[in-house]
Amino acid sequence: MSTSAACLFILRKRKIGEEKSDIYRMKLFPLLPLIFILAYIAVAVSIVLHDPLTASYGVLIFSLFFVLYFVARYYRKTRRRGQNN
Repeated sequence: MSTSAACLFILRKRKIGEEKSDIYRMKLFPLLPLIFILAYIAVAVSIVLHDPLTASYGVLIFSLFFVLYFVARYYRKTRRRGQNN
């Protein structure tokens, strides 16, 4: 969840959606997402300290989907290049 919230910073830096007039602006932008991220990091640390086995399952699942994302992204790029040639 904290990585999802961190995407707000990435999207804002890349100015994704800035050209739209109906884009939602968040008050206290950098502060509220940072509090959200820190709260989820605190939850994650608590889980690691109290139930390390469950935490390791979570890290394993997250890692698998993280790798799967980049594999799918790679294949999508190569498929697009093949269609352009």
